[in-house]
Amino acid sequence: MTSLDTKRGTLGGRWSKNQPHKDSVDYWRKRVTKRRSGTGREIGHYSVRFRQSGREAWFSLSTANVAIAANQAREIHRHIQANGLLSAIERYKVKDDFRERPPTIGEWIESVKKYRSREDCRETTFADYVRKTR
Repeated sequence: MTSLDTKRGTLGGRWSKNQPHKDSVDYWRKRVTKRRSGTGREIGHYSVRFRQSGREAWFSLSTANVAIAANQAREIHRHIQANGLLSAIERYKVKDDFRERPPTIGEWIESVKKYRSREDCRETTFADYVRKTR
């Protein structure tokens, strides 16, 4: 027998007809959130939290658009339902390139070369920085 939840006006243990299902984007639109940094500033992209078997994980959705974020959250949820949270962490979590060990100076310089644009600094200035760093 189900009981009436007087606070929500619904039958306990059942979804109300007005609430969206976890498979709908509308459900995830309400669940995605913009987290705050350690200094209290709001981060510019959405994240979503999942829990399974006592384990919890936050996933960065890397977008400031709530509709896209909700779609990505639904996709991650479906993956968790089919394959488990650990599999979703391996597939969807943003990976750091240097998680096992810090980069060497050479690796760091190569990654800066790869991502810097010409507007950041001139080639000669960058070469001076590299020379001073080594």
